[in-house]
Formats: sequence, structure tokens, C-alpha cells
Amino acid sequence: MTVTGVAAAGSGTPVALPAAVLASCPANSVCLYEHKDFGGTVLAIPAGAAYADLRAFACSGCRSSKHNNNDGTWSDQLSSWVNNTGQVYCWYWDENYVGRNDTLMNAGTALSYVGKNPNDQASSLAPC
Repeated sequence: MTVTGVAAAGSGTPVALPAAVLASCPANSVCLYEHKDFGGTVLAIPAGAAYADLRAFACSGCRSSKHNNNDGTWSDQLSSWVNNTGQVYCWYWDENYVGRNDTLMNAGTALSYVGKNPNDQASSLAPC
């Protein structure tokens, strides 16, 4: 699934979005997008799931703007997200839920761009 052309929130703050935006992500899923504005490759994570290392998921063709590893996985690829679950999620800069955690993904919200510094930094993800 590739999602493009969705209106950006613009503020860098997660906001509740119209049903059409949440519908771009399957019900009971957190969707991670390779590019800002919900573009590029998308990874749908089922509600309640936790992943200590996003390298477990292939992302062929994904290229990080910050890292030279470009190992074809979801590690260090996140630029925008939709949380279409009833849970709050957190993502972490390092594997195993450690390192900087500066984003709470509140239930029923989305963020069109995580920001310059956090862009392409996510390495693990879990309900908080």
C-alpha cells in the first residue's frame, strides 16, 4: 500500500484527523510511512504488537536520508505515522526500546512529519 497526497497537519504535533486519513491505515493497526505526508512504502503493525528491532521487516528500496546503512529494512525509515488503534504507542531511536523516545503516538491520531531530527531514526516500537 502506498499512500500519497494526504493533507499535512503541518505543526509537528499529533492531531486527530478525518476518517479518510485514518482509513488509509487498516483498522487496529499502527502504520509507519517511509516519507512525510504519509507517502512511500508503508508498514502496518497490528494493535498490541511490540517490535524490539524494526530490522525484522523488509523495506526494499527504502533509503534513509540520514544513515548510510540502507540495509533494506524498516530500521531508521520512519517519517510519518497513523495510529489507528485504541492504544498509545511509542517509538524509540534504538533497538530494544532504548534510546531517545520523543514521540507518543496517541490512539486515533496521525503525524504527517516527525520532524527533522527524529526523521529516519525509529528502530523499535511498542505500546507505552
